[in-house]
Amino acid sequence: MSSSEDEKENASLVAEWKEQSDQLEPTGSHVFILTLETHSHSSDGDEAAEFIGAFNSKAAAVAKSVTVWTPWGTFDEAKEDMGDDKDNRKNPPDNGILFQVGGEDIGEGDYCRLLINKQPIVGLTEQLGSSQQNKAKRKKGTKRKK
Repeated sequence: MSSSEDEKENASLVAEWKEQSDQLEPTGSHVFILTLETHSHSSDGDEAAEFIGAFNSKAAAVAKSVTVWTPWGTFDEAKEDMGDDKDNRKNPPDNGILFQVGGEDIGEGDYCRLLINKQPIVGLTEQLGSSQQNKAKRKKGTKRKK
């Protein structure tokens, strides 16, 4: 395939995706996203973020929290080593800190936090885009009658 054919195909796909983006709507369902943020004074002040997963319930996200690894072991192990923690697993927020050990203003400023974030699941509406409606009409008109 030549580069001009690639460009035409890409332009066609982008146009189709733009049309579909107008049809995106929340489905009424949601997921809970877990993200691990880690900061260590030995990493030149850089903060690292790692996607842990998307879960269909808050309970599932909390269950996963006991197996997430930090530089100091699991959160429960790190809690014993670092002493200072913020544990919201008994009453988890929709958005915010689920569990944190250490802190920016504690000791050397090392910390690890597990953030929970409730996000809607978004899908395409069942309505067809205008180009798809035209294709469907053409197909419908070419069917033979019995």
